[in-house]
Amino acid sequence: MKVERIVSYINERLKIPKEKLYEEIRQKIEEFSGIITEEGAAILVAREYGIDIREIAEFLRIEELIGGMKNVNLKVRIFKIFPIKEFERESGKGYLRIILIGDKTGIARLTLWNEQIKIVEELNLKEGQALKVYNARTKENIFGEIDVLLTDNSVIEVIKDDQELPSLEEFSSLIKKGYEKTEIRKISSGNFEINGIVSNVYKVKTFDVCPICKSKVNNVDGKFLCEVHQEVEPQKSLVFSFELDDFSGSIRVVAFREVAEKFVKLSEIIPLTEEERKKLLKERILGKILTVKGRVKFNKILNRYEMVANEIEVNYG
Repeated sequence: MKVERIVSYINERLKIPKEKLYEEIRQKIEEFSGIITEEGAAILVAREYGIDIREIAEFLRIEELIGGMKNVNLKVRIFKIFPIKEFERESGKGYLRIILIGDKTGIARLTLWNEQIKIVEELNLKEGQALKVYNARTKENIFGEIDVLLTDNSVIEVIKDDQELPSLEEFSSLIKKGYEKTEIRKISSGNFEINGIVSNVYKVKTFDVCPICKSKVNNVDGKFLCEVHQEVEPQKSLVFSFELDDFSGSIRVVAFREVAEKFVKLSEIIPLTEEERKKLLKERILGKILTVKGRVKFNKILNRYEMVANEIEVNYG
């Protein structure tokens, strides 16, 4: 939600000069030592005036989500609520629950950690319900999928059924339809199967992931920190990418973990240099004709479609 929209709404409701509101937002940012965004500060100012900014919330579509977004508002339907997963961590037991949510443009995962899992029982959430989710954030996981996460300021509201949202049966059909065979020139966002020849090979890399949630971890002063599980003993994971060409067009394909290890093993590449890794992968797949099934998304930064492979089969060559 844009700051200007919040300021204008408060001004219209309470007739408070915009200049005064902008100054109060600036003071909030200073109060929080710059760790709060301008939009977050505007929301706090609105609350102090008794304004519920949900009244002017702008809702994004699932297809518009990218990793790293904040203050995200969504109107979605619950497709599936998965069982609670329990895991051990240094500070004690931890808990994870995934809720599959979506709208007519796509599906995402609402990821609940630890105390957040109580929301399901507290709100009596059920599959098929329509929801409004306010002030969430997004994160792209290692498979290129978008996770929606709750913050301290997030709110979930169960709403009356919304005809704009696909029915539970339509969601089921979407999941069951599998991968649609297509030519690369006809590609769009969604799940597809394409056949083509590997025309180029890019970097082969390893990276460190959290052993619990498999999210990428950061090395900070020799400590490996997961955003959710704090300090962990990381596991190595593998990723490589290549260009697939079917003579109607080409697309960059990314393979992670087990899909990638079908062609090169972690134990093979860890001792190798970057150039040696690339050479090994070229020997394995360059010029091969592959059938690739996976999820296609549009990379707004690079202005092109890319595919995250779920299955790769070598045809011949």
